[in-house]
Amino acid sequence: MKIFRSALVGVCVCVLAAVCSAQALKRTTTKTDTIPVGSGSTVAIMGAPTGSIKVNVIQGNDVQISAEIEVQAANEADLAGAAVLTGYLTQESLGKLAIVSVGRDTRRKFSDAEKKLIKRLASMPYRIDYTIGVPRYTNVEINAGDGDVTLDGDEGDHRINALSSNVNVTIKGGSLAATVTKGELHINVPPSGRRGLNIDASVVAGDLSITIPENLAERSTHRY
Repeated sequence: MKIFRSALVGVCVCVLAAVCSAQALKRTTTKTDTIPVGSGSTVAIMGAPTGSIKVNVIQGNDVQISAEIEVQAANEADLAGAAVLTGYLTQESLGKLAIVSVGRDTRRKFSDAEKKLIKRLASMPYRIDYTIGVPRYTNVEINAGDGDVTLDGDEGDHRINALSSNVNVTIKGGSLAATVTKGELHINVPPSGRRGLNIDASVVAGDLSITIPENLAERSTHRY
């Protein structure tokens, strides 16, 4: 009887390993866009539940978006379907460009076949890692889930909300409102900043640091 139980356990382990192996299929694709914006525009990024967001200043008047999209599924057919469901949309309005992540958990209208696929993908994570270049004097708004956030920005009015992130911000002036639920928030203002700076920063659980040069200290306000 003991031998039989050991053999049964061995079979169960093998079956579990086979299932895990089947669930380990991954596909990574890259999507890019270049979109012109006006001076002083706002770029708002709605990140995926999991994934990093990196924003930096580039030359010119275009926003350059590069997204590395990773999906998982139990088989090749579902993997292809997951890749179709996952990515981002852009929404343009006067003075604002929104970059909105989409996936199987996004609220929208799905076909019956897509609904069945979503059920099969329920336990399969996905992630989107963004690298975004913005023109000078662009206001940046970031809403992030679980993943690192980096903003290397110019003077402007910036906002960051992150659930579980290590956030690193470098800005020359203007304003920054940043909230991190769990993780770290490090803010650096280089000596070249010309404008005063208003910082409203908080970390619910984690570490917070702010570095401001002496030439801006008297013209800056910060709350944390």
